[in-house]
Amino acid sequence: FGSRACRQSQCSIAESTVMTSTLERGVVDSLIVAPAVLGLVWSAKEWFAVGRINVQVPPDKKEEPLLNSKSEQLQNMNEISSIIAAGAKSFLKAEYLYMAAYIVLFSGVLLAATEWKTTISFIVGCLTSILCGWVGMMIAVKTNVKTTHQCWTSQGGLGLGFNVAIQGGSVMGLSLVSLGVLALFVLIELFKLMLTPEKFDGDLGYFAKKYQLPFENTDAMFE
Repeated sequence: FGSRACRQSQCSIAESTVMTSTLERGVVDSLIVAPAVLGLVWSAKEWFAVGRINVQVPPDKKEEPLLNSKSEQLQNMNEISSIIAAGAKSFLKAEYLYMAAYIVLFSGVLLAATEWKTTISFIVGCLTSILCGWVGMMIAVKTNVKTTHQCWTSQGGLGLGFNVAIQGGSVMGLSLVSLGVLALFVLIELFKLMLTPEKFDGDLGYFAKKYQLPFENTDAMFE
Protein backbone atom coordinates (compact mmCIF):
# COMPACT_ATOMS: atom_id res chain seq x y z
CA PHE A 1 0.00 0.00 0.00
CA GLY A 2 2.83 2.37 0.92
CA SER A 3 4.63 1.70 -2.37
CA ARG A 4 1.42 2.30 -4.35
CA ALA A 5 0.77 5.56 -2.51
CA CYS A 6 4.35 6.64 -3.14
CA ARG A 7 3.96 6.03 -6.88
CA GLN A 8 0.72 8.00 -6.91
CA SER A 9 2.39 10.92 -5.16
CA GLN A 10 5.29 10.77 -7.60
CA CYS A 11 2.88 10.89 -10.53
CA SER A 12 1.05 13.87 -9.07
CA ILE A 13 4.34 15.65 -8.47
CA ALA A 14 5.46 14.87 -12.02
CA GLU A 15 2.24 16.34 -13.40
CA SER A 16 2.81 19.57 -11.50
CA THR A 17 6.48 19.96 -12.41
CA VAL A 18 7.04 23.49 -13.67
CA MET A 19 9.12 24.59 -16.61
CA THR A 20 12.62 25.46 -15.44
CA SER A 21 14.32 25.84 -18.81
CA THR A 22 13.46 26.69 -22.40
CA LEU A 23 16.39 24.73 -23.82
CA GLU A 24 15.73 22.13 -26.47
CA ARG A 25 16.20 18.49 -25.59
CA GLY A 26 19.22 18.15 -27.87
CA VAL A 27 20.89 21.14 -26.24
CA VAL A 28 20.33 19.66 -22.79
CA ASP A 29 21.82 16.33 -23.88
CA SER A 30 24.81 18.13 -25.36
CA LEU A 31 25.40 20.01 -22.11
CA ILE A 32 25.56 16.64 -20.35
CA VAL A 33 27.52 14.56 -22.84
CA ALA A 34 29.93 17.14 -24.28
CA PRO A 35 31.74 17.98 -20.99
CA ALA A 36 32.06 14.28 -20.18
CA VAL A 37 33.52 13.50 -23.60
CA LEU A 38 35.86 16.49 -23.40
CA GLY A 39 36.96 15.26 -19.97
CA LEU A 40 37.87 11.86 -21.42
CA VAL A 41 39.70 13.46 -24.36
CA TRP A 42 41.70 15.71 -22.05
CA SER A 43 42.45 12.78 -19.75
CA ALA A 44 43.78 10.79 -22.71
CA LYS A 45 45.94 13.74 -23.80
CA GLU A 46 47.45 14.17 -20.33
CA TRP A 47 47.97 10.43 -19.91
CA PHE A 48 49.89 10.19 -23.18
CA ALA A 49 52.01 13.13 -22.02
CA VAL A 50 52.82 11.34 -18.77
CA GLY A 51 53.38 8.05 -20.60
CA ARG A 52 56.07 9.60 -22.80
CA ILE A 53 58.28 10.13 -19.76
CA ASN A 54 60.95 7.42 -19.67
CA VAL A 55 62.38 6.49 -16.29
CA GLN A 56 65.92 5.88 -17.51
CA VAL A 57 69.35 7.48 -17.80
CA PRO A 58 69.39 9.97 -20.72
CA PRO A 59 71.75 9.12 -23.62
CA ASP A 60 73.60 12.44 -23.27
CA LYS A 61 75.68 11.96 -20.14
CA LYS A 62 76.51 15.67 -19.94
CA GLU A 63 72.86 16.68 -19.86
CA GLU A 64 71.74 15.07 -16.61
CA PRO A 65 74.78 14.40 -14.40
CA LEU A 66 72.64 13.71 -11.32
CA LEU A 67 70.70 10.97 -13.07
CA ASN A 68 73.83 9.48 -14.59
CA SER A 69 75.34 9.03 -11.15
CA LYS A 70 72.15 7.34 -9.93
CA SER A 71 71.56 4.78 -12.69
CA GLU A 72 71.32 1.96 -10.15
CA GLN A 73 68.66 3.84 -8.21
CA LEU A 74 66.72 4.41 -11.42
CA GLN A 75 66.77 0.69 -12.10
CA ASN A 76 65.47 0.08 -8.59
CA MET A 77 62.71 2.64 -9.17
CA ASN A 78 61.55 0.76 -12.27
CA GLU A 79 61.65 -2.57 -10.48
CA ILE A 80 59.76 -1.27 -7.45
CA SER A 81 57.19 0.40 -9.70
CA SER A 82 56.64 -2.88 -11.57
CA ILE A 83 56.23 -4.76 -8.29
CA ILE A 84 53.73 -2.19 -7.00
CA ALA A 85 51.78 -2.35 -10.28
CA ALA A 86 51.65 -6.15 -10.13
CA GLY A 87 50.56 -6.02 -6.49
CA ALA A 88 47.87 -3.47 -7.29
CA LYS A 89 46.50 -5.65 -10.09
CA SER A 90 46.48 -8.72 -7.83
CA PHE A 91 44.68 -6.77 -5.12
CA LEU A 92 42.04 -5.46 -7.52
CA LYS A 93 41.44 -8.90 -9.04
CA ALA A 94 40.93 -10.42 -5.58
CA GLU A 95 38.70 -7.53 -4.55
CA TYR A 96 36.61 -7.84 -7.69
CA LEU A 97 35.99 -11.52 -7.02
CA TYR A 98 34.42 -10.64 -3.67
CA MET A 99 32.54 -7.79 -5.31
CA ALA A 100 31.17 -10.13 -7.98
CA ALA A 101 29.73 -12.42 -5.30
CA TYR A 102 28.24 -9.43 -3.48
CA ILE A 103 26.77 -8.00 -6.69
CA VAL A 104 25.07 -11.30 -7.54
CA LEU A 105 23.65 -11.80 -4.03
CA PHE A 106 22.49 -8.24 -3.46
CA SER A 107 21.05 -8.00 -6.97
CA GLY A 108 18.82 -10.93 -6.06
CA VAL A 109 17.71 -9.12 -2.91
CA LEU A 110 16.98 -5.94 -4.85
CA LEU A 111 15.09 -7.81 -7.54
CA ALA A 112 12.90 -9.48 -4.92
CA ALA A 113 12.34 -6.34 -2.83
CA THR A 114 12.13 -3.66 -5.54
CA GLU A 115 11.79 -3.48 -9.31
CA TRP A 116 14.08 -4.62 -12.10
CA LYS A 117 15.06 -1.02 -12.90
CA THR A 118 16.61 -0.64 -9.45
CA THR A 119 18.53 -3.87 -9.92
CA ILE A 120 19.88 -2.82 -13.32
CA SER A 121 20.88 0.57 -11.95
CA PHE A 122 22.72 -1.13 -9.08
CA ILE A 123 24.61 -3.46 -11.43
CA VAL A 124 25.57 -0.64 -13.81
CA GLY A 125 26.77 1.44 -10.87
CA CYS A 126 28.90 -1.44 -9.59
CA LEU A 127 30.46 -2.09 -13.00
CA THR A 128 31.21 1.60 -13.45
CA SER A 129 32.81 1.69 -10.01
CA ILE A 130 34.94 -1.34 -10.87
CA LEU A 131 36.13 0.26 -14.10
CA CYS A 132 36.89 3.56 -12.35
CA GLY A 133 38.79 1.75 -9.61
CA TRP A 134 40.98 -0.06 -12.13
CA VAL A 135 41.68 3.09 -14.15
CA GLY A 136 42.45 5.12 -11.03
CA MET A 137 44.82 2.53 -9.59
CA MET A 138 46.80 2.09 -12.80
CA ILE A 139 47.13 5.84 -13.30
CA ALA A 140 48.27 6.38 -9.72
CA VAL A 141 50.95 3.67 -9.89
CA LYS A 142 52.43 4.95 -13.16
CA THR A 143 52.29 8.61 -12.17
CA ASN A 144 54.08 8.10 -8.85
CA VAL A 145 57.31 6.76 -10.31
CA LYS A 146 57.33 9.27 -13.16
CA THR A 147 56.82 12.15 -10.71
CA THR A 148 59.75 10.90 -8.63
CA HIS A 149 61.90 10.64 -11.75
CA GLN A 150 61.11 14.18 -12.88
CA CYS A 151 61.81 15.62 -9.43
CA TRP A 152 65.22 13.96 -9.60
CA THR A 153 66.35 15.64 -12.82
CA SER A 154 68.75 18.57 -12.69
CA GLN A 155 66.67 20.48 -15.25
CA GLY A 156 63.19 21.29 -13.97
CA GLY A 157 63.52 19.66 -10.58
CA LEU A 158 60.58 19.89 -8.21
CA GLY A 159 58.63 22.13 -10.57
CA LEU A 160 58.75 19.55 -13.36
CA GLY A 161 57.75 16.80 -10.95
CA PHE A 162 54.85 18.89 -9.68
CA ASN A 163 53.58 19.34 -13.23
CA VAL A 164 53.64 15.58 -13.80
CA ALA A 165 51.76 15.00 -10.54
CA ILE A 166 49.10 17.52 -11.61
CA GLN A 167 48.80 15.84 -15.00
CA GLY A 168 48.38 12.39 -13.47
CA GLY A 169 45.89 13.68 -10.93
CA SER A 170 43.82 15.41 -13.60
CA VAL A 171 43.72 12.18 -15.60
CA MET A 172 42.35 10.29 -12.62
CA GLY A 173 39.82 12.91 -11.55
CA LEU A 174 38.46 13.86 -14.97
CA SER A 175 38.29 10.29 -16.28
CA LEU A 176 36.41 9.00 -13.24
CA VAL A 177 33.87 11.83 -13.25
CA SER A 178 33.40 11.59 -17.02
CA LEU A 179 32.85 7.84 -16.92
CA GLY A 180 30.30 8.23 -14.12
CA VAL A 181 28.34 10.94 -15.96
CA LEU A 182 28.30 8.99 -19.23
CA ALA A 183 27.23 5.78 -17.50
CA LEU A 184 24.33 7.57 -15.80
CA PHE A 185 23.30 9.28 -19.03
CA VAL A 186 23.33 6.02 -21.00
CA LEU A 187 21.35 4.29 -18.26
CA ILE A 188 18.63 6.94 -18.35
CA GLU A 189 18.49 6.79 -22.15
CA LEU A 190 18.08 3.00 -22.05
CA PHE A 191 15.27 3.29 -19.52
CA LYS A 192 13.54 5.74 -21.81
CA LEU A 193 13.66 3.20 -24.63
CA MET A 194 12.39 0.34 -22.48
CA LEU A 195 9.63 2.16 -20.59
CA THR A 196 6.47 3.91 -21.69
CA PRO A 197 6.33 7.69 -21.18
CA GLU A 198 3.67 7.28 -18.48
CA LYS A 199 5.72 4.76 -16.50
CA PHE A 200 8.92 6.71 -16.90
CA ASP A 201 7.11 9.90 -15.90
CA GLY A 202 5.83 8.36 -12.68
CA ASP A 203 9.16 6.86 -11.67
CA LEU A 204 11.25 9.93 -12.47
CA GLY A 205 8.77 12.62 -11.52
CA TYR A 206 9.89 13.05 -7.94
CA PHE A 207 13.53 13.28 -8.99
CA ALA A 208 12.67 15.82 -11.70
CA LYS A 209 10.77 17.99 -9.23
CA LYS A 210 13.38 17.81 -6.48
CA TYR A 211 16.39 18.55 -8.66
CA GLN A 212 14.62 20.88 -11.12
CA LEU A 213 15.31 18.98 -14.32
CA PRO A 214 14.87 21.26 -17.34
CA PHE A 215 11.61 19.71 -18.58
CA GLU A 216 8.01 20.74 -18.05
CA ASN A 217 7.31 17.09 -17.33
CA THR A 218 9.19 13.94 -18.12
CA ASP A 219 7.02 13.23 -21.17
CA ALA A 220 9.19 15.85 -22.86
CA MET A 221 12.16 13.52 -22.48
CA PHE A 222 10.57 11.18 -25.06
CA GLU A 223 10.11 13.87 -27.71
